[in-house]
Amino acid sequence: MTKNELISNPQLFAQFWKIMIDSFPENERRMREEYIKTMKNRAFSTTLFCSETADIKGFLSYWKLSDFIFVEHFAISSKFRNQGLGNKLFSQFLNSISKPVVLEVEPPTDSISKRRVNFYERMNFVLNRFDYYQPSYHNDNKKVPLLLMTSNGTLSSSQFKMLQNDIYNIVYNI
Repeated sequence: MTKNELISNPQLFAQFWKIMIDSFPENERRMREEYIKTMKNRAFSTTLFCSETADIKGFLSYWKLSDFIFVEHFAISSKFRNQGLGNKLFSQFLNSISKPVVLEVEPPTDSISKRRVNFYERMNFVLNRFDYYQPSYHNDNKKVPLLLMTSNGTLSSSQFKMLQNDIYNIVYNI
């Protein structure tokens, strides 16, 4: 299913939004109304992974940048976790695109953040150790310290700066 189906179906959106809230803290996601506005941006896509009964198993939201695909959110519903589904769905996504992929992760300091980084490393992503802050999704201007992982090897300093500028300008609109 696509973002257009998500926008036009309130019940589907409610199911999707519950997974978003369960998977991401408030400082790592847009407000609901802002997310709906973002979905109308042509560079932004959301892919839903659904069961035979139309339950959303997970979703992947991403941006088409000039040289990269930026994965903003990837989540599996708690009902479908620990079944290898994340690996399967993310692999399908990677096989369906031609550009390198970049995504944000929390620094690997606890068991959950280490598991998340390890998940992407098993997908051949590398952790780039440059200082990176996710701009605030809200009016509080509180930046979130994160790291970028990339699918095409480690970034040079100049590549990182160019990519960061793209992300800040297109994704966060700053």
